[in-house]
Amino acid sequence: MSNTKLNSFFHAGNSPFTYLKTYSGLQGEKLEELKQTNQQKNAKLERQLNSARYMERPKIQNEIKTLEAQTNLPNALIIDNQGQLHPTTTEIATIKIGDSLWSELEAILSEAGKTDLAAACIPVFRDAIAFYTTANQPDSIIYICFQCLFLKNEQGAFLEADSKTYQKLKQFLIKSGHTIAS
Repeated sequence: MSNTKLNSFFHAGNSPFTYLKTYSGLQGEKLEELKQTNQQKNAKLERQLNSARYMERPKIQNEIKTLEAQTNLPNALIIDNQGQLHPTTTEIATIKIGDSLWSELEAILSEAGKTDLAAACIPVFRDAIAFYTTANQPDSIIYICFQCLFLKNEQGAFLEADSKTYQKLKQFLIKSGHTIAS
């Protein structure tokens, strides 16, 4: 995967977007409930698979893979390119262009920051900022892992940022209503 400078993602005063939404997911009670529910569904599907006819097996196997993917956190997305939310995702805030929080985020994303981090863990992107023009389908998404200090966009490219940028993003999301574990 390639790296992209964060400040190339968003240029101050030159945004094609009209609003953004912030999302949080892949954590807490919703995740625990999903794991438990999927475990029960998976056990049922495994029983069905054992007695399934040959032509029924691929459908059941796909259902099992779908359930497993929902709780495979490093690969799960809290919102995808089509605007589909993960079952654990909660929309936290909608911010329109011109709002003071919009200006704050614009300043954060427009700053040039040299990457000064190297995490040795696998990121789980529990927070996201999705940018919209007019439709209810996101035009661009920034996924954020505050544990590993990783950012990536909707195309999977990692975005470069320094530790100060992560702190500013964390404060921005907290102001927007997010609860972020330290």
